[in-house]
Amino acid sequence: MRPSSNEPLPPSNPRRFAPHGQASFHCEGRRLVGFAQGPFNVELARHLDQQIVDWCRRLCVDGPFDHLCVFRGSVLLGPEPMREFQRMLERLSGEGIAPQRMAYVIAPDVEGGTLLGPQLTQAYAAAGLNMRIFPSEAAALAWLDSVPSQP
Repeated sequence: MRPSSNEPLPPSNPRRFAPHGQASFHCEGRRLVGFAQGPFNVELARHLDQQIVDWCRRLCVDGPFDHLCVFRGSVLLGPEPMREFQRMLERLSGEGIAPQRMAYVIAPDVEGGTLLGPQLTQAYAAAGLNMRIFPSEAAALAWLDSVPSQP
C-alpha cells in the first residue's frame, strides 16, 4: 500500500500562523524520499511530524528502510521549529521506527544551509540516529546505496 505523497495541510487557525514552507514525500522501494523548501515555521514542523511518523510506521513494518531528503531554495527555520523537529527524531528513535540511514542534500546555494547543517548533526546525534549531509543528490544516493541494509 502506497500512502498519499501530498496530504493536505490542516485548516488554518486564525489565532496562529498558517504553515510556511513546503515538503512532499513518496516511496522508492525501501526509501522514503522527500523534497522540502523553506523557510519553515513551527506549524509546518508540527504537520510534518505526524506525516513523517505515519510514513515511518508504515515502512518499518517490512523491515529497515532509509530516507533521502533534498532541500531546495531555503532551509531557514527558527528555534521553535527546530525543537519540534528534535522531538520528532526522539519519537522516531523511541518508538523504534526511525529510518536506518538518513541522507540530507543541502547544496551550497541553499539559503541557510551552513546554519542548518550543524543543527541537524546535533539533533540526530542526540537522538542516536544515523544521518549525513551531502552537497548533491548523487553523493547522497551513492552513500545510501553503498551501505547494505541490516535487518
